[in-house]
Amino acid sequence: MGWSRAFRIMGFAACVALASDSQSHAQPRDRERPIRVGNSNVFFAGGGYGVHDHPTFDSNGFINIAYQRRILRREVRAVPIWVRAAVNFVSEERDLQNTYTYWNNPSDGELAGVEEVQERTSDFTVRLELMADLLHSRTAALYAGGGLAIHTVNFRSRGLSSGPNGAAGLEKTENAMAPSLVVGGRLFMATKPWTVYAEARFGRTYGRARGPQDVPPPEQGAHSVGSFDLESVSNLSFEGGIALHW
Repeated sequence: MGWSRAFRIMGFAACVALASDSQSHAQPRDRERPIRVGNSNVFFAGGGYGVHDHPTFDSNGFINIAYQRRILRREVRAVPIWVRAAVNFVSEERDLQNTYTYWNNPSDGELAGVEEVQERTSDFTVRLELMADLLHSRTAALYAGGGLAIHTVNFRSRGLSSGPNGAAGLEKTENAMAPSLVVGGRLFMATKPWTVYAEARFGRTYGRARGPQDVPPPEQGAHSVGSFDLESVSNLSFEGGIALHW
């Protein structure tokens, strides 16, 4: 009985020693194995430049913030499909010499005469887009898609002489909806949450329509508040920046 018990104890100790040795060899390999970062959510921060031919709103740079999420992962495994929400903002100020601002009573403006007029146009845009990766690898993707852009356009006109007294000027905000088409590419790290991206987008630019203030005196006359109108033209913008994915 004594020898049998001793052999059992020795066998148990040997098993424990082998298991411990196996675990000590496995841990370094586990530590060396990289941990992949998820790629179902992406947060973008970037900027770009829009090119268009608007008569009163020059081409300008803009800032952009966006978030996109992969959808239908189980239903469509071969082609990653994304939904994106984004906002961007652009603004411009112009000084017009020897012209009129907007007047409630145009005859009062003609009596006051021409002056220097400051105009400011800004466009805050919300975009909702659906996109798909046309080509996709472990660290890169080429994508395309489209959606809607909701523009909130604010226009302000003030005469430097007449405007501060409240006698003249205009501030108006209007909303417009336009299509948005995008193609782009992104490079991302498999083991870290960093992404860089670049894309081109086709959309619309909104600004004040050409009016009397764009015609030199004496051909122009003072114009009324009711004559203000928006005009839109096609826009091609180029954008890039960094992003976080998880």
